[in-house]
Amino acid sequence: MSLIKPLSIWVVDPGLMEAGGHHAALAESLCQYQCQGSIVNESNVSVLAFSHQLLDHNLKVKLENAGIAITLFFETLFYKHFHDGAVLGPAGLQSYVRKLCKEYEIVLLNACDQINKNGENIVLFFPCLNWEHAWALNLAINLHRSHIENSKLKLVCCGMYSATDLHNSSNKKIWYRLGFNGLMSVTNLTLYCSEYELCYEYQRLLDCKSISVHPCYLMAWDSISRNHLLSVQLTLPDNTVLLYAGDAKVDKGFNRLPELLAKSLSNTPDDTFFLIQYTLAWDYPELNNTLKILQSWANKEPRLIIHHGFWSNQEMAYVLRNIKQVVCTYDTLVYENKSSGLVWMLAYFNVPFVIAGRCWLTREADRLGANYTVNTKLSLKNIKIEPEMKENDNLTYKNLLFDSLIRWLVNH
Repeated sequence: MSLIKPLSIWVVDPGLMEAGGHHAALAESLCQYQCQGSIVNESNVSVLAFSHQLLDHNLKVKLENAGIAITLFFETLFYKHFHDGAVLGPAGLQSYVRKLCKEYEIVLLNACDQINKNGENIVLFFPCLNWEHAWALNLAINLHRSHIENSKLKLVCCGMYSATDLHNSSNKKIWYRLGFNGLMSVTNLTLYCSEYELCYEYQRLLDCKSISVHPCYLMAWDSISRNHLLSVQLTLPDNTVLLYAGDAKVDKGFNRLPELLAKSLSNTPDDTFFLIQYTLAWDYPELNNTLKILQSWANKEPRLIIHHGFWSNQEMAYVLRNIKQVVCTYDTLVYENKSSGLVWMLAYFNVPFVIAGRCWLTREADRLGANYTVNTKLSLKNIKIEPEMKENDNLTYKNLLFDSLIRWLVNH
């Protein structure tokens, strides 16, 4: 019988399903940590992930091959009420929250049983909570609070979403208080936020001064930095510009690509190439025309490189080390107070970008000393490229953001 490890990290993520977005990036980072020796038996640390039952098969295989144990557990669709939750409110989300509460309850009780049987320490890591998920978790904890408030059990929760929206809905802030307030009183639970501005928003919202930033888990930063020569199947021409990366969405500017590509091809030298990478988590009818245009263009334009599918940590690092610049097509009104992992990766790899206006991304770029140009027409011909990252006064913030996720979790 194998020895019980004294510390087990349980990644509790009902959003871990599609091979795309930040949930899949977290899974990739866990694989990278494991493969590079950051999670090793000698350190007596094991990792178990509770994912959605419909976890992408290839992502499941990759996790298993890396030695990350997987439990296909959640039935609840994590983003079912992402767009209408604030409108429906608690009354409209009763059945959704009750079901998720029951699922969280099972995970919590399993952790308590494991501690009672084996005496090991367990960290439950909730990497991404919106207000309805926080509400469900709070209800589950309160059902068994005396058992869950255990010194051998740590709950680490991360808030990623803002209570501030385009319409400044006061109800939305009320729902966030409802969801997260109860969690703040749990003695062995710590709440973090994904970025600087969100920390202060939650501090004001919850009247709590102790909320800090958690490490960005889109990449295993320490593993990537130690391995500059990574083995990947990608090859890029010398002068490549990234026009799009990530989930194909209207608010990320996916439908701007045909016009942008036509303009960029005509305004740049013939040795400039353009790269578009995207994933499609769902069928979006509003994107169909753009997809057809891009596919048609890819068949006849040698300067266009299109990759439909998820990039691994290694592939993403290769791309960011080899491209010259990035065009950020995001709707800056939507992203006025909405975060994006793109700017973190560009700051880390010192890749300059052009964006149509000021928003959260430019404010975060200023905090991290990233190089960008604001250009309403997203024109490439006049962009200024600076080879070195600017000095900045936010080294502590940068160190927190790019810390090792595994080391950070172990230190809880």
